[in-house]
Amino acid sequence: TQLTTSTTMRAFVAISALIGCAAAQYGYAGLPYAAAPALAAAPYAAPYAPYVPSSQFQAQDEFGNLNYGYANLNSAKSETGNTYAGVTGGYSYVDANGALQQVQYIADGAGFR
Repeated sequence: TQLTTSTTMRAFVAISALIGCAAAQYGYAGLPYAAAPALAAAPYAAPYAPYVPSSQFQAQDEFGNLNYGYANLNSAKSETGNTYAGVTGGYSYVDANGALQQVQYIADGAGFR
């Protein structure tokens, strides 16, 4: 079947080449086409994202002490402590009703409180 497939493919390529050469000796006799009329593009003003100030910070030393946090328009978080002894922190956000929600926490050997 491999020989038959190879022979068939070679015959197909040869016939395609002959038809292509025969068709190439005649010019294109089809109808000419006109380009679409040029339309004036409407002026486009790209939307831009308003500048919203935000910040973030992070610090950690070789003893496991850490301090990180972030703040943006709708929320803020801060956490300080030690990897081995526990951390304290808090976060705040603006809920769906527009009220500021604040949470303070401690996470150490006694659990989360």
